[in-house]
Amino acid sequence: MRVSKLLCLLIFIPFALLANDNLEQIKNESVNLLDTNPEKALELSLTGLQRAKEIDSNIAWAFHFNLGYLYKVHFRDDTKALIHLLSASDKCPATNKQKGHIINNIGRVLSKHSSYNLAIKYYSDGLKYADNNLKSRLLLNRGNAYKNSNKLLLALDDYLNAITFCEQTNSVSRKFKLYNQIGLIYSHTGNYTKARQQFYEIVNYKDLSNWHKYAGRAYHNIANTYQKEEKFDKAKQFFTKALTTKQKDSEKFITWMDYGNNEFLQKNYPLALQCYKKAEQFFAGQQITPETIKIYKQLRLASQYTGNYNQAFAAQDQHDKLLNNYATEKETLAGIIDGRQVEQIINGYYLDKENKMQVSILIKLAKAAAILALLAFIGILGYHVKHQSKLKKIRSIIKV
Repeated sequence: MRVSKLLCLLIFIPFALLANDNLEQIKNESVNLLDTNPEKALELSLTGLQRAKEIDSNIAWAFHFNLGYLYKVHFRDDTKALIHLLSASDKCPATNKQKGHIINNIGRVLSKHSSYNLAIKYYSDGLKYADNNLKSRLLLNRGNAYKNSNKLLLALDDYLNAITFCEQTNSVSRKFKLYNQIGLIYSHTGNYTKARQQFYEIVNYKDLSNWHKYAGRAYHNIANTYQKEEKFDKAKQFFTKALTTKQKDSEKFITWMDYGNNEFLQKNYPLALQCYKKAEQFFAGQQITPETIKIYKQLRLASQYTGNYNQAFAAQDQHDKLLNNYATEKETLAGIIDGRQVEQIINGYYLDKENKMQVSILIKLAKAAAILALLAFIGILGYHVKHQSKLKKIRSIIKV
């Protein structure tokens, strides 16, 4: 009996190790393809997850994480992304450094759909599993969630703490993001001098050769503070500086639009119209939102005040058309969910998990009951056999 058990183990152990090695290979290959070939990465991750479930492998969480990332970033299906990320978080060991990254991604999906209170809970939980680099990222994201919830003091506290961790890890880009957010909070509360100090931390950095986009954004934000103070000439100076840095088209669009607003406020309608037309040149690459569509409202007003009435009517028509298209697309776009639906997904996930656990417990109890019943039956049978044997002996003695 012992020999047969030993043989079974000797056959099973190498097979299990081979299966796990194969899963590691699939996992590594899918990770390498996440951004270069997402379709192939999706195929490999789904295959790996299925095999991991079949052999009850402890790396199933890694495939859930891959799938969560793919659905979030490349396939724009946040419902699937959230479910896979929740599964990854549940299954990933607390000692694994990826656990904090998984929780951070859950928070980002929640924040994207304005479920800020829930996002804050996840970011806070993620801090327990984070090194200094991840802590700065989680604090930045949690600060953004507080800021979007209009809890500005809590946001400011997170941003300032995050900068401390950035100093320790020398994360320049994240530090610039934090200076920008701190400056925006000061600007929002009317403390424009303090706001500019934060933006100057970026533009005065010793070497901006690799950080043009942050410099352009900072110059733009400095211009906005001067505009709010009605120092329009100063604002114009910094809008011009922003446009002479290497900005992305999306940032050029916003800078030209705000530059136009600066001239519009001074009733310099011809120059405002020129700026809005420049902004329109970069509109094609914009995400269509009510904010970006405002360019056509401004174009209509500037055209109207300069006597270009046909152009004003055309701008108004384009504004209305885009606004209607935006409303229709928002209703039908796959993967777009609101905060209420996000919370329903999370509640549904944990309810399903609880139900599965209860079923699992019932199955285990049923198995245990069956084993006890079998043992009891064997015990009774043994007792019966032993008792019959004794009776047989007694009868044989009596006969003698």
